[in-house]
Amino acid sequence: MLKQTFLALFIKKERKYGEVKRTVSLPQLFKIDEAHAKFDNGVLTVTIPKEEKKKTQLKLD
Repeated sequence: MLKQTFLALFIKKERKYGEVKRTVSLPQLFKIDEAHAKFDNGVLTVTIPKEEKKKTQLKLD
């Protein structure tokens, strides 16, 4: 029995025509004021540090 499999190829091309915007929603666990971004060889890297979780201590008597 001969089984044939076909693979569909999709090509996505984006071209810049004017201003481009992307929006991503983040939880409030990030330090937005300390965010920075760099663009190198067509790759945008965005770094946003996370806030440390506060540790709680319980005293048991």
